[in-house]
Amino acid sequence: MGSTGRGGEQVRSVSSPSATTDASCGGTRPPDDQPPAVAWEVVRAPLAGIVCMHRDLGPADALSVGMYLQTLLLALTERGLGTCIEVSVVGYPEIVRAQLAIPAELAILCGLAVGYPAPAFPANRLHISREAVEKNVVFLDS
Repeated sequence: MGSTGRGGEQVRSVSSPSATTDASCGGTRPPDDQPPAVAWEVVRAPLAGIVCMHRDLGPADALSVGMYLQTLLLALTERGLGTCIEVSVVGYPEIVRAQLAIPAELAILCGLAVGYPAPAFPANRLHISREAVEKNVVFLDS
């Protein structure tokens, strides 16, 4: 399934009939001799996507893609879906391109697994504290 936006960008989704209905970040990487499809089986996601941008675009454009991706993740979370960013697919560009017909002019940035959360999965029960915003951001008063 795919659609083309007004700016010519394409959105395509890939689903796996063999996947279950949960998405859990397993934090594992498939062995080097395994294709990226194995990564989707590791997280057991029923829906996967590949995030790309045109190779002629620069770092500022990559930031825009990241902001869009964050907004997408927040919208999916609001609707009760779980998500997991998959960086491992970047290591297999030839296989990903061949399997999903991604043209060479698109740089593969990451994958995205989407499904319903599996609360019992150990990684989904981690709660990592964060430092205060003030430790990482400088606010300037005028």
